[in-house]
Amino acid sequence: MIPKGTIFYLTNSTRTALFKNDSNKELTIKSGMLVTTDGWDRNNLLLAKNDDKLRHVIGFLDLDKEIKLASKQEVTVKYCESGYADKRGITLPDGVDLKTIPQGTNKTLEQILLDLRIEVAIPNWEF
Repeated sequence: MIPKGTIFYLTNSTRTALFKNDSNKELTIKSGMLVTTDGWDRNNLLLAKNDDKLRHVIGFLDLDKEIKLASKQEVTVKYCESGYADKRGITLPDGVDLKTIPQGTNKTLEQILLDLRIEVAIPNWEF
């Protein structure tokens, strides 16, 4: 059983990387937000957007608390790179759902996440 409000459950693998606010405004990040790379460097993360980088998703932020970042600010974060995520706790970019097919792919976002060994579901055994 998992407690209500838990985003990640069962066995998960996490990794630490540098997250960069690449926008021109303040950004608040929180656990469950989808992150991507700017190419293939797993050590430099960006918030996933509905653009051509969506195909490079790498996981979901796994934070203890919300973090406010100024424009272009960087911070070291932890992210879930494989395991199980509660669908009710994740945050996808505007205009994106698990059935979205990112530019440059023929797979849905859900299939890409499954290829990363991240299963997004609603657990039916919480307490």
